[in-house]
Amino acid sequence: MNKTEGNKKMDLKIRAVKIVQAITYWPIYLFLKLVLNYRVSGQENLAGLAGKGIIFASNHTGFFDGPIVAASMPREKGEFYPKNFFPIRFLVLNKFFRWYYLLITLYVYFNGSIKIYRGTGQDFSVTLANAVRALKNGHNIWMFPEGRVTPDNLLQPGKKGAAFLHQATGVPIVPVAICGAWRMFYPKNLFRKKNVSVVLGQPIYSLGEVSLAEGTDKIMAAIAKLCGTRAPVSEEKNNKIEDFLKESAYCDFNQEAILKIAADFKNKNFSSQSELATALFYFVRDTILYRVGLWQMKASETLIEGSGTCTNKANLLIALLRACKIPAGYGVMKVKGKEYFGPVMLDLFRNHVGTSSTHIYAYVFLNGRWLKCDPSDDKIFSERTGYFNPPSQLVDWNGQVDAPLCLHPDHILSDHGPLANIDEMIAKRPRNAKGIFLTLGNLYVQFLRQNESRIDDTSKLAPMFGQWLKKQNYWYYLFFASASFLKNKPF
Repeated sequence: MNKTEGNKKMDLKIRAVKIVQAITYWPIYLFLKLVLNYRVSGQENLAGLAGKGIIFASNHTGFFDGPIVAASMPREKGEFYPKNFFPIRFLVLNKFFRWYYLLITLYVYFNGSIKIYRGTGQDFSVTLANAVRALKNGHNIWMFPEGRVTPDNLLQPGKKGAAFLHQATGVPIVPVAICGAWRMFYPKNLFRKKNVSVVLGQPIYSLGEVSLAEGTDKIMAAIAKLCGTRAPVSEEKNNKIEDFLKESAYCDFNQEAILKIAADFKNKNFSSQSELATALFYFVRDTILYRVGLWQMKASETLIEGSGTCTNKANLLIALLRACKIPAGYGVMKVKGKEYFGPVMLDLFRNHVGTSSTHIYAYVFLNGRWLKCDPSDDKIFSERTGYFNPPSQLVDWNGQVDAPLCLHPDHILSDHGPLANIDEMIAKRPRNAKGIFLTLGNLYVQFLRQNESRIDDTSKLAPMFGQWLKKQNYWYYLFFASASFLKNKPF
């Protein structure tokens, strides 16, 4: 049977891609060996798989992951390049095929990458049709199940595409770990010889008779094992409603102080769980004042202190809801740290905030569905800042629809939930929220809450805060003035 014209064109394209990858193999390999401490292990796990189609699934540490993993393929003795495993076709989001990204676009275009679309609402059989076709033709596919570069060097929950491709084609999955490559081209790393390694795991020939979500969990667990870390918690893992009614070390709702508040609200005889949940939301939002910084606190400790971070306030609300037998869980959002707080943040503080931050909010199960609500900012703080700072606009909730913070979509890196338990996350020590700048940051929050003057120009905030600080705490005023001058941010 003669090949169609379309198949002939595809064959020519694949040959061209193979040539491109063969030509670029040695420059990339030598760069990795000479500039980095580059190591590859587990190549023996690929024995017998050449030419049969493989789904490589790895963590995603940066935009240089493609060249790093392509150089990890084994070469037979005497081979100029890994011809038995080339070409490798990467699954790449459609936005990177736009010339706006220039070098990345050139790489994915000439490297034979397969364009995929996210958020179209279409079935996998449509969005991954080209990948299925490539695998059935014996091509190797490389994909990053996380769906994006990790914002914090931790393994993120996986998307279901890899599991779907395996079930649709029967092709084995090879889990892979990329270690040491996160932020390898950041200025502080440019003059270090970083240790970068690729670990090729044992093939997964069958995920078993499982759902796509369960299959994805197995894939991510295999990648996590190679990375030497814990598997990420998937959004669908906590699917038993009773998990969202359990006490934990930090969600300690059986403490006397929390039980008393819960009993007081239940005795008000609300007509529905929605009304009770709404009342508890407003109690936490406005009674517990917002502050920045340390979040390693139990719900009962937050209640006693009367102030807390977004994590503390969400945790307290969840504890009160569970004490009232209302299922509640956590939403975990990764955000761009320097943009997340909005224009209210002073430039001096912006330098002490990480490029990515974690924001925690609450999920509540009402009338058979999960609803989001965010009690982070108290009413006074919102009224004094929300008119010029969108992220701190007042959040109202009626127990019927979602009530999230007013964050710009471009500032959200990932959003997962509901999760039943995040004690491990709460227990982690903060990287940036510490020291004198943390104290100064909370004094700034206090100033914003007390300030009654209308802010028409955010550039006036620093001098206004300086004058307020001079009256409240002269030593901190001197530090603020000195630090501002040294950072070239005088007020």
